[in-house]
Amino acid sequence: ELEGAGGTFFCLDTLHDNPWGEEDNANNKGTVVAADFYNACNLMYLSDEEIKRRLVEVMLPSAVPSFKDAKVIDMWIKRFPQAVTHFAPGSASTRPPQKIPEIDNLVVAGDLVRGLEHGSAGLSQERAYVSGLAAGNQLIKSMGGNSAHEILATEGDEPQFKALKDFAQRSDRLLRAVRKQWFVFYQQDDKDIF
Repeated sequence: ELEGAGGTFFCLDTLHDNPWGEEDNANNKGTVVAADFYNACNLMYLSDEEIKRRLVEVMLPSAVPSFKDAKVIDMWIKRFPQAVTHFAPGSASTRPPQKIPEIDNLVVAGDLVRGLEHGSAGLSQERAYVSGLAAGNQLIKSMGGNSAHEILATEGDEPQFKALKDFAQRSDRLLRAVRKQWFVFYQQDDKDIF
């Protein structure tokens, strides 16, 4: 039902202290969920009600089964066509660094920054969040402060994932070598196979 789209959701009340306010914290009023869909061209023209249905009946229960019985009290749906970052092979070197040396009080945050050694090197919401924490920490330090938000290290790859990753890299090198040999062989025979 997601028609090729992917998605991420966050239970915002678990990310914030006292989401209902100091006086209402004891009276839990429910869960606040934010959901992002990507590669969602096929979902873009659905009604708000249909998007809500797919979120509540398909996506959320697949991760947390108890969401199937959720009652939606309020919702806010926004559509941002063509609002994702597009990048090309080799473009990583053109991404901005987190600290801009020419401007003392400018620090860049976002999943696109380079030089942030944490988790995935690709574009992700986690990386954007961590880069924001790191940028804040750098600004606090540059202004003489000493408090900083702790950034937890990511866990290493699990053994089975490491083995598969190693196998994929070795296979890729082998295939590139074989393709190169075939290209040289056909080039010598004056045959154009490409």
